[in-house]
Amino acid sequence: MIKANPYVYPYLPFKDLSNKKIVDNFASSENADIDATRKMLLNQKISVNFKEKEIAKKILEIFLHNRVCFGSKDLIKKKYTQWLQQLEFFITQNKKIEFSILGFPFKVPVPLKTNRLLPDLGEFLSLYRLDNLMDLINMVYTPGARATIFTEGVFGGFVGIKKIEGDNYRNYLIKLSAELKLKNIVIEDLGLLEKYVPNFTEEFEKEKNNMQTLYLNKDSKFMDKYQGTFPSVLRIVNTRKYDLNILMDVYNDNMPDDMLDPEAKEIRDEIKHITHMAIFNYHAYLQVRSKFNALNKYRDGIITMSVSPKENRLGVYPIDSHIERLPYHGVPVWHEKRSEFTIEYLIDIRRSSEKFIKMFLKNDSDDRPFYYIKK
Repeated sequence: MIKANPYVYPYLPFKDLSNKKIVDNFASSENADIDATRKMLLNQKISVNFKEKEIAKKILEIFLHNRVCFGSKDLIKKKYTQWLQQLEFFITQNKKIEFSILGFPFKVPVPLKTNRLLPDLGEFLSLYRLDNLMDLINMVYTPGARATIFTEGVFGGFVGIKKIEGDNYRNYLIKLSAELKLKNIVIEDLGLLEKYVPNFTEEFEKEKNNMQTLYLNKDSKFMDKYQGTFPSVLRIVNTRKYDLNILMDVYNDNMPDDMLDPEAKEIRDEIKHITHMAIFNYHAYLQVRSKFNALNKYRDGIITMSVSPKENRLGVYPIDSHIERLPYHGVPVWHEKRSEFTIEYLIDIRRSSEKFIKMFLKNDSDDRPFYYIKK
Protein backbone atom coordinates (compact mmCIF):
# COMPACT_ATOMS: atom_id res chain seq x y z
CA MET A 1 0.00 0.00 0.00
CA ILE A 2 1.40 3.38 -1.00
CA LYS A 3 2.69 5.66 1.77
CA ALA A 4 1.19 9.17 2.04
CA ASN A 5 3.32 12.24 1.36
CA PRO A 6 2.35 15.56 3.03
CA TYR A 7 3.46 17.65 0.03
CA VAL A 8 2.19 15.84 -3.05
CA TYR A 9 0.73 12.48 -4.03
CA PRO A 10 3.65 10.01 -4.13
CA TYR A 11 4.78 8.49 -7.39
CA LEU A 12 4.88 4.75 -8.04
CA PRO A 13 7.83 3.44 -10.11
CA PHE A 14 7.38 1.88 -13.53
CA LYS A 15 8.09 -1.81 -13.85
CA ASP A 16 11.63 -2.61 -15.06
CA LEU A 17 12.16 -0.13 -17.93
CA SER A 18 15.16 -2.06 -19.22
CA ASN A 19 12.57 -4.39 -20.75
CA LYS A 20 11.63 -2.53 -23.94
CA LYS A 21 9.69 -5.32 -25.60
CA ILE A 22 6.24 -3.96 -26.48
CA VAL A 23 3.85 -6.75 -27.42
CA ASP A 24 0.55 -6.98 -29.27
CA ASN A 25 -1.54 -8.09 -26.30
CA PHE A 26 -4.88 -6.47 -27.13
CA ALA A 27 -7.34 -9.27 -27.75
CA SER A 28 -10.05 -7.01 -29.20
CA SER A 29 -11.77 -3.64 -29.03
CA GLU A 30 -15.31 -3.07 -27.83
CA ASN A 31 -17.68 -0.17 -27.20
CA ALA A 32 -19.33 0.80 -23.92
CA ASP A 33 -22.14 3.27 -23.40
CA ILE A 34 -22.49 5.68 -20.52
CA ASP A 35 -25.41 3.85 -18.87
CA ALA A 36 -23.55 0.53 -18.77
CA THR A 37 -20.48 2.31 -17.42
CA ARG A 38 -22.56 3.96 -14.70
CA LYS A 39 -23.90 0.57 -13.61
CA MET A 40 -20.34 -0.75 -13.29
CA LEU A 41 -19.68 1.87 -10.66
CA LEU A 42 -22.49 0.80 -8.34
CA ASN A 43 -20.30 -1.94 -6.84
CA GLN A 44 -17.64 0.64 -5.98
CA LYS A 45 -19.74 2.29 -3.27
CA ILE A 46 -18.71 1.92 0.35
CA SER A 47 -20.91 1.82 3.44
CA VAL A 48 -20.27 2.64 7.08
CA ASN A 49 -21.68 0.94 10.17
CA PHE A 50 -22.04 3.98 12.39
CA LYS A 51 -21.32 3.56 16.08
CA GLU A 52 -21.35 7.18 17.24
CA LYS A 53 -24.54 9.06 18.12
CA GLU A 54 -23.56 12.69 17.50
CA ILE A 55 -23.74 13.87 13.88
CA ALA A 56 -20.26 15.39 13.75
CA LYS A 57 -18.69 12.25 15.23
CA LYS A 58 -20.56 10.08 12.71
CA ILE A 59 -19.12 12.19 9.91
CA LEU A 60 -15.60 11.71 11.27
CA GLU A 61 -16.31 7.95 11.36
CA ILE A 62 -16.63 8.17 7.58
CA PHE A 63 -13.23 9.85 7.22
CA LEU A 64 -11.64 7.30 9.56
CA HIS A 65 -12.96 4.37 7.52
CA ASN A 66 -10.19 2.08 6.22
CA ARG A 67 -11.27 2.55 2.61
CA VAL A 68 -11.48 6.33 2.96
CA CYS A 69 -8.67 7.53 5.24
CA PHE A 70 -5.41 8.03 3.34
CA GLY A 71 -2.44 8.51 5.60
CA SER A 72 -2.27 7.99 9.34
CA LYS A 73 -5.58 8.08 11.21
CA ASP A 74 -3.64 9.82 13.97
CA LEU A 75 -3.62 12.97 11.82
CA ILE A 76 -7.39 13.11 12.34
CA LYS A 77 -7.43 11.82 15.91
CA LYS A 78 -4.83 14.35 17.12
CA LYS A 79 -7.08 17.19 15.95
CA TYR A 80 -10.35 15.39 16.66
CA THR A 81 -11.86 18.26 18.66
CA GLN A 82 -10.84 20.77 15.99
CA TRP A 83 -12.49 18.69 13.27
CA LEU A 84 -15.67 18.42 15.34
CA GLN A 85 -15.71 22.20 15.73
CA GLN A 86 -15.29 22.71 11.99
CA LEU A 87 -18.21 20.39 11.30
CA GLU A 88 -20.31 22.01 14.03
CA PHE A 89 -19.83 25.38 12.30
CA PHE A 90 -22.24 24.11 9.62
CA ILE A 91 -24.35 21.79 11.78
CA THR A 92 -25.33 24.46 14.33
CA GLN A 93 -26.50 26.68 11.46
CA ASN A 94 -28.28 23.75 9.78
CA LYS A 95 -26.27 24.48 6.62
CA LYS A 96 -24.91 22.16 3.95
CA ILE A 97 -21.37 21.13 4.93
CA GLU A 98 -18.82 22.43 2.45
CA PHE A 99 -15.72 20.42 1.53
CA SER A 100 -12.98 21.13 -0.97
CA ILE A 101 -10.25 19.13 -2.66
CA LEU A 102 -7.52 20.03 -5.16
CA GLY A 103 -6.57 17.79 -8.06
CA PHE A 104 -7.51 16.74 -11.59
CA PRO A 105 -5.01 19.03 -13.37
CA PHE A 106 -4.78 17.34 -16.79
CA LYS A 107 -3.87 13.93 -18.15
CA VAL A 108 -0.21 13.63 -17.25
CA PRO A 109 1.70 14.30 -20.51
CA VAL A 110 4.08 11.35 -20.17
CA PRO A 111 3.33 8.71 -22.85
CA LEU A 112 4.71 5.93 -20.64
CA LYS A 113 1.75 6.62 -18.33
CA THR A 114 -1.20 7.36 -20.63
CA ASN A 115 -1.89 8.45 -24.19
CA ARG A 116 -5.19 10.23 -23.51
CA LEU A 117 -5.72 13.97 -23.32
CA LEU A 118 -9.18 13.87 -21.71
CA PRO A 119 -10.54 12.17 -18.57
CA ASP A 120 -11.42 8.48 -18.72
CA LEU A 121 -12.98 5.89 -16.43
CA GLY A 122 -10.28 6.60 -13.83
CA GLU A 123 -11.65 10.08 -13.30
CA PHE A 124 -15.15 8.58 -13.31
CA LEU A 125 -14.12 6.37 -10.39
CA SER A 126 -12.65 9.25 -8.43
CA LEU A 127 -15.62 11.56 -8.98
CA TYR A 128 -17.94 8.73 -8.02
CA ARG A 129 -16.02 8.09 -4.80
CA LEU A 130 -16.18 11.75 -3.77
CA ASP A 131 -19.90 11.79 -4.44
CA ASN A 132 -20.24 8.57 -2.43
CA LEU A 133 -18.50 10.26 0.55
CA MET A 134 -20.94 13.14 0.41
CA ASP A 135 -23.85 10.68 0.18
CA LEU A 136 -22.66 8.97 3.35
CA ILE A 137 -22.78 12.33 5.12
CA ASN A 138 -26.24 12.95 3.68
CA MET A 139 -27.39 9.76 5.42
CA VAL A 140 -26.68 11.20 8.87
CA TYR A 141 -27.17 14.94 8.24
CA THR A 142 -30.27 16.19 6.43
CA PRO A 143 -28.92 19.42 4.87
CA GLY A 144 -26.21 17.21 3.39
CA ALA A 145 -22.73 17.96 2.12
CA ARG A 146 -21.04 19.14 -1.04
CA ALA A 147 -17.50 18.74 -2.37
CA THR A 148 -15.96 21.44 -4.54
CA ILE A 149 -13.17 20.10 -6.73
CA PHE A 150 -10.64 22.77 -7.69
CA THR A 151 -8.98 21.50 -10.86
CA GLU A 152 -5.29 22.34 -11.09
CA GLY A 153 -5.01 23.20 -14.77
CA VAL A 154 -3.28 26.42 -13.75
CA PHE A 155 -0.20 24.30 -12.99
CA GLY A 156 0.01 23.14 -16.61
CA GLY A 157 2.21 26.03 -17.63
CA PHE A 158 4.76 25.00 -14.99
CA VAL A 159 5.34 21.62 -16.70
CA GLY A 160 4.87 22.47 -20.38
CA ILE A 161 1.09 22.14 -20.86
CA LYS A 162 -0.96 24.77 -22.67
CA LYS A 163 -3.87 26.36 -20.83
CA ILE A 164 -6.39 25.11 -23.41
CA GLU A 165 -5.54 21.51 -22.53
CA GLY A 166 -6.31 22.05 -18.85
CA ASP A 167 -9.53 23.87 -19.79
CA ASN A 168 -10.64 21.04 -22.08
CA TYR A 169 -9.85 18.50 -19.39
CA ARG A 170 -11.88 20.40 -16.78
CA ASN A 171 -14.84 20.87 -19.15
CA TYR A 172 -14.88 17.14 -19.88
CA LEU A 173 -14.85 16.42 -16.14
CA ILE A 174 -17.92 18.60 -15.79
CA LYS A 175 -19.56 16.74 -18.67
CA LEU A 176 -18.75 13.36 -17.09
CA SER A 177 -20.07 14.54 -13.74
CA ALA A 178 -23.38 15.48 -15.37
CA GLU A 179 -23.60 12.17 -17.24
CA LEU A 180 -22.88 10.33 -14.01
CA LYS A 181 -25.74 12.32 -12.44
CA LEU A 182 -23.60 13.31 -9.48
CA LYS A 183 -25.53 15.62 -7.15
CA ASN A 184 -22.91 16.48 -4.52
CA ILE A 185 -19.99 17.63 -6.67
CA VAL A 186 -19.03 21.09 -7.93
CA ILE A 187 -16.07 21.50 -10.31
CA GLU A 188 -14.20 24.81 -10.40
CA ASP A 189 -10.90 26.08 -11.79
CA LEU A 190 -8.31 26.68 -9.05
CA GLY A 191 -7.58 29.99 -10.80
CA LEU A 192 -10.94 31.19 -9.50
CA LEU A 193 -9.35 31.69 -6.08
CA GLU A 194 -6.90 34.25 -7.46
CA LYS A 195 -9.59 36.93 -7.31
CA TYR A 196 -9.62 36.62 -3.52
CA VAL A 197 -5.94 37.64 -3.35
CA PRO A 198 -5.14 41.36 -3.81
CA ASN A 199 -2.42 41.78 -6.47
CA PHE A 200 -2.15 38.02 -6.97
CA THR A 201 0.64 38.11 -9.59
CA GLU A 202 2.79 40.38 -7.43
CA GLU A 203 2.22 38.23 -4.35
CA PHE A 204 2.95 35.06 -6.33
CA GLU A 205 6.28 36.41 -7.63
CA LYS A 206 7.22 37.60 -4.15
CA GLU A 207 6.52 34.17 -2.66
CA LYS A 208 8.39 32.38 -5.46
CA ASN A 209 11.47 34.59 -4.96
CA ASN A 210 11.32 33.90 -1.22
CA MET A 211 11.26 30.15 -1.83
CA GLN A 212 14.20 30.37 -4.21
CA THR A 213 16.13 32.20 -1.49
CA LEU A 214 15.22 29.49 1.02
CA TYR A 215 16.50 26.90 -1.47
CA LEU A 216 19.79 28.73 -2.00
CA ASN A 217 20.23 28.98 1.77
CA LYS A 218 19.37 25.26 2.12
CA ASP A 219 16.66 26.03 4.64
CA SER A 220 15.90 22.64 6.21
CA LYS A 221 12.11 23.03 6.27
CA PHE A 222 11.95 24.14 2.65
CA MET A 223 14.42 21.46 1.54
CA ASP A 224 12.15 18.78 3.04
CA LYS A 225 9.31 20.18 0.96
CA TYR A 226 11.49 20.45 -2.16
CA GLN A 227 12.87 16.93 -1.89
CA GLY A 228 9.48 15.49 -0.99
CA THR A 229 7.99 17.01 -4.13
CA PHE A 230 10.76 16.55 -6.70
CA PRO A 231 10.30 12.85 -7.65
CA SER A 232 6.56 13.26 -8.26
CA VAL A 233 6.81 16.53 -10.22
CA LEU A 234 9.64 15.08 -12.32
CA ARG A 235 7.18 12.51 -13.64
CA ILE A 236 4.52 14.97 -14.81
CA VAL A 237 6.69 17.15 -17.06
CA ASN A 238 5.51 17.13 -20.68
CA THR A 239 7.55 14.56 -22.62
CA ARG A 240 5.04 13.67 -25.35
CA LYS A 241 7.36 14.79 -28.15
CA TYR A 242 9.97 12.14 -27.34
CA ASP A 243 10.30 8.55 -28.54
CA LEU A 244 9.10 5.83 -26.14
CA ASN A 245 12.39 3.94 -26.24
CA ILE A 246 14.33 7.03 -25.22
CA LEU A 247 11.84 7.83 -22.45
CA MET A 248 12.25 4.33 -21.05
CA ASP A 249 15.92 5.16 -20.49
CA VAL A 250 15.20 8.67 -19.22
CA TYR A 251 12.80 7.39 -16.54
CA ASN A 252 14.77 4.25 -15.70
CA ASP A 253 15.72 4.68 -12.03
CA ASN A 254 18.33 1.96 -12.41
CA MET A 255 20.16 3.79 -15.18
CA PRO A 256 22.48 6.50 -13.81
CA ASP A 257 23.33 9.56 -15.89
CA ASP A 258 26.69 8.20 -17.03
CA MET A 259 24.96 5.18 -18.62
CA LEU A 260 22.61 7.29 -20.78
CA ASP A 261 23.33 8.12 -24.39
CA PRO A 262 23.74 11.88 -25.05
CA GLU A 263 20.16 12.44 -26.24
CA ALA A 264 18.59 10.68 -23.25
CA LYS A 265 20.95 12.52 -20.88
CA GLU A 266 19.95 15.85 -22.43
CA ILE A 267 16.23 15.04 -22.03
CA ARG A 268 16.70 13.95 -18.41
CA ASP A 269 18.61 17.15 -17.64
CA GLU A 270 15.89 19.20 -19.32
CA ILE A 271 13.03 17.69 -17.33
CA LYS A 272 15.05 18.01 -14.12
CA HIS A 273 15.47 21.71 -14.80
CA ILE A 274 11.76 22.15 -15.58
CA THR A 275 10.95 20.23 -12.40
CA HIS A 276 13.29 22.44 -10.36
CA MET A 277 11.52 25.61 -11.51
CA ALA A 278 8.04 24.05 -11.32
CA ILE A 279 8.47 23.25 -7.63
CA PHE A 280 8.94 26.95 -6.76
CA ASN A 281 5.94 27.89 -8.90
CA TYR A 282 3.76 25.12 -7.48
CA HIS A 283 4.44 25.77 -3.80
CA ALA A 284 4.40 29.56 -4.22
CA TYR A 285 0.97 29.37 -5.84
CA LEU A 286 -0.45 27.25 -3.01
CA GLN A 287 1.26 29.35 -0.35
CA VAL A 288 -0.31 32.57 -1.64
CA ARG A 289 -3.72 30.93 -1.71
CA SER A 290 -3.27 29.82 1.93
CA LYS A 291 -1.70 33.09 3.09
CA PHE A 292 -4.73 35.09 1.99
CA ASN A 293 -7.22 32.46 3.15
CA ALA A 294 -8.73 32.34 -0.33
CA LEU A 295 -10.65 29.11 0.26
CA ASN A 296 -12.59 30.52 3.19
CA LYS A 297 -13.34 33.67 1.23
CA TYR A 298 -14.86 31.39 -1.41
CA ARG A 299 -16.90 29.39 1.14
CA ASP A 300 -16.83 30.35 4.81
CA GLY A 301 -15.71 27.46 7.01
CA ILE A 302 -14.94 25.14 4.09
CA ILE A 303 -13.24 21.89 5.15
CA THR A 304 -10.23 20.71 3.18
CA MET A 305 -9.78 17.16 1.93
CA SER A 306 -6.53 16.07 0.32
CA VAL A 307 -4.56 13.19 -1.19
CA SER A 308 -1.46 14.65 0.51
CA PRO A 309 -2.69 14.60 4.12
CA LYS A 310 -1.54 16.89 6.91
CA GLU A 311 -2.98 17.76 10.32
CA ASN A 312 -5.20 20.46 8.81
CA ARG A 313 -6.45 18.36 5.89
CA LEU A 314 -8.61 15.24 5.83
CA GLY A 315 -6.62 12.64 3.94
CA VAL A 316 -8.77 10.65 1.49
CA TYR A 317 -7.91 7.96 -1.02
CA PRO A 318 -8.42 9.30 -4.55
CA ILE A 319 -10.40 6.15 -5.44
CA ASP A 320 -9.88 3.21 -3.07
CA SER A 321 -7.24 1.90 -0.71
CA HIS A 322 -5.89 -0.72 -3.13
CA ILE A 323 -5.47 1.73 -6.04
CA GLU A 324 -1.99 3.20 -5.88
CA ARG A 325 -2.00 5.76 -8.71
CA LEU A 326 -3.95 8.92 -9.30
CA PRO A 327 -6.43 8.50 -12.18
CA TYR A 328 -4.70 11.07 -14.38
CA HIS A 329 -1.34 9.29 -14.00
CA GLY A 330 -2.38 6.11 -15.81
CA VAL A 331 -5.12 4.12 -17.48
CA PRO A 332 -8.00 2.30 -15.74
CA VAL A 333 -8.14 -1.49 -15.91
CA TRP A 334 -11.07 -3.71 -14.98
CA HIS A 335 -9.84 -7.09 -13.69
CA GLU A 336 -12.61 -9.54 -14.53
CA LYS A 337 -11.31 -12.40 -12.39
CA ARG A 338 -11.21 -10.42 -9.17
CA SER A 339 -13.94 -7.88 -10.04
CA GLU A 340 -12.00 -4.73 -9.26
CA PHE A 341 -10.40 -1.72 -10.91
CA THR A 342 -6.81 -0.58 -10.83
CA ILE A 343 -4.95 2.32 -12.42
CA GLU A 344 -1.94 1.12 -14.43
CA TYR A 345 0.81 2.74 -16.46
CA LEU A 346 0.16 2.22 -20.16
CA ILE A 347 3.73 1.11 -20.82
CA ASP A 348 3.36 -1.67 -18.22
CA ILE A 349 0.21 -2.93 -19.96
CA ARG A 350 1.92 -2.85 -23.35
CA ARG A 351 4.76 -5.06 -22.06
CA SER A 352 2.52 -7.51 -20.21
CA SER A 353 2.05 -11.17 -21.15
CA GLU A 354 -1.64 -10.84 -20.19
CA LYS A 355 -4.41 -10.11 -22.68
CA PHE A 356 -6.43 -6.90 -22.58
CA ILE A 357 -9.53 -5.59 -24.30
CA LYS A 358 -9.65 -1.94 -25.33
CA MET A 359 -12.94 -0.37 -24.30
CA PHE A 360 -14.08 2.75 -26.13
CA LEU A 361 -16.84 4.99 -24.84
CA LYS A 362 -19.52 5.85 -27.35
CA ASN A 363 -19.38 9.53 -28.35
CA ASP A 364 -16.13 10.01 -26.45
CA SER A 365 -14.35 13.24 -27.39
CA ASP A 366 -11.00 11.43 -27.10
CA ASP A 367 -10.45 8.61 -29.61
CA ARG A 368 -8.24 6.56 -27.28
CA PRO A 369 -9.57 3.77 -25.00
CA PHE A 370 -11.78 4.87 -22.10
CA TYR A 371 -10.64 1.87 -20.08
CA TYR A 372 -9.18 -1.63 -20.47
CA ILE A 373 -10.39 -5.06 -19.42
CA LYS A 374 -7.91 -7.66 -18.25
CA LYS A 375 -9.20 -11.12 -19.09
